[in-house]
Amino acid sequence: MNLFTSDLDRTLIFSERTVNTAPEKRICIEWFEGREQSFMTPAAIADLKELQKTTHFIPVTTRSLIQYNRITLFQQEILPKYVVVANGGIILQDGKLDLAWDADLRGRIQQQALAFDELPKRFATELSKPYFLRTHKVENLFYMFALDEATIDVEEIQLLHTALLSEGWESYVHGRKFYVLPQVLTKGAAVDYVKGKLQFDKHYAAGDSLMDLTMLYNANRSFVPLHGEIVRYPDSYKELEIIKKSGAAFAEHCLIEILHNK
Repeated sequence: MNLFTSDLDRTLIFSERTVNTAPEKRICIEWFEGREQSFMTPAAIADLKELQKTTHFIPVTTRSLIQYNRITLFQQEILPKYVVVANGGIILQDGKLDLAWDADLRGRIQQQALAFDELPKRFATELSKPYFLRTHKVENLFYMFALDEATIDVEEIQLLHTALLSEGWESYVHGRKFYVLPQVLTKGAAVDYVKGKLQFDKHYAAGDSLMDLTMLYNANRSFVPLHGEIVRYPDSYKELEIIKKSGAAFAEHCLIEILHNK
């Protein structure tokens, strides 16, 4: 058996804007309030089903648990034994919360980071800037702020990033979103924990964002799409394998590569 840990949005599943395929060549796998949200190609779905026969497949996402559960493909057709959501904040085993991980993680956060409820108070001035549009709390573990990209002040964001680090928090600008997370809350740490429960020969990983790096460096072989933000920093992440494909074609490529290299 091998292991495949994969980010979801813009890595394995795609919105209508990013899927980069004709409507007749994609299948909707997520609906929200009656609207189609995310897609995969029939080929990618078929290959992922085939992959599960010889590989431990673990979705690893920054989505909340509610957002993950909206993906019907992973509720009805492909049922991973382990799932990592909330950027590593929650691990599910057979659909149930891993209580040992939850207790250990929250204990480390309490010891090493400014308290969750205290963060918006400590940085009230910085977070009141007009380019911060909305605030979302994710599983009472971290924050996601919607950004107005047109008015964002890069220098102010960098100063905020530095100040957050001093309080045990990390931050990322990801398109129109600004994530603020405890430094110990990483995909890589959660994947390491799950790996301790599994037997496997080779670990493959796929991801598109800087928030995936701890997971990507955790693997024997990692895939990064051409559309990913990691590609913007070619000198910093030379060790990672940049696949010259975007959208759903990237997902198909990763799955075929793993299937052919058992």
